[in-house]
Amino acid sequence: RVALPLLGRDVDHGVLAFSFASRQDFAKVSREALETVAGQCAQALDRASLFDSVRSAQHEVSVASERLRAVLQAAAIGTY
Repeated sequence: RVALPLLGRDVDHGVLAFSFASRQDFAKVSREALETVAGQCAQALDRASLFDSVRSAQHEVSVASERLRAVLQAAAIGTY
């Protein structure tokens, strides 16, 4: 079994684990390859988190914009 940390930019995402049916002896190149895979996975999780943050912020801006538009319309009509 091999377990590698998924170290993100600002947060640790968890662990990437591999299980094998039989004992494995990893050469340095194999260990480095597995560490590279774990690093790529951590970067992908970072990007997914950033994407979610951007979408959430865009939604909040849209809601605030609609509220402002409604207030301005009401003020223009004089019913505010």
